Amino acid sequence: MALLESIYGLFSTLPSATQAFEFIQQLISKSKGKKRRLLAEIKHNLRACQLVIEFDAEPLKVIPELKTETYDRLMEEGFDFNSLRYGKVRRTKKLAASDLAPLIGKNTAYLVENIYDRIKHVQFLYRFFIVEGNDPQTEKVQWRRRIINIYKRIALLLDHLKKGEK
Repeated sequence: MALLESIYGLFSTLPSATQAFEFIQQLISKSKGKKRRLLAEIKHNLRACQLVIEFDAEPLKVIPELKTETYDRLMEEGFDFNSLRYGKVRRTKKLAASDLAPLIGKNTAYLVENIYDRIKHVQFLYRFFIVEGNDPQTEKVQWRRRIINIYKRIALLLDHLKKGEK
């Protein structure tokens, strides 16, 4: 639980995981079509990552549950991910002092693409080391850390979207 608190301590608009889930559910209910499907997929991935952080679920059991189908389809269609919120991630002292600092000043599309790039990378590593059995280096992968990093980026995206609400 302390890890979740430290993650949400970075964000002024979403001080808890509960509020993050409530907020993304509000976004989903207000959205239509492609945005709604993308937000639902992001919510699913947030929930999957939370299993590792909050409930100590085995990361190797969670990785196959991460989804990218909606994102992949929208990328092919040329969807404007900035339409979720125009604007850039604002600098705060806490964010600047965190491992998320490189994302300050980036736009929404960059955040979404960064999240899904990390999901796809962990899925690739999973297929290579676990599914295909090439596992002499598996202990170096740090599966839990990778899931936490995905979770933190989704939380940052939600904080960014919340700051853009009118």
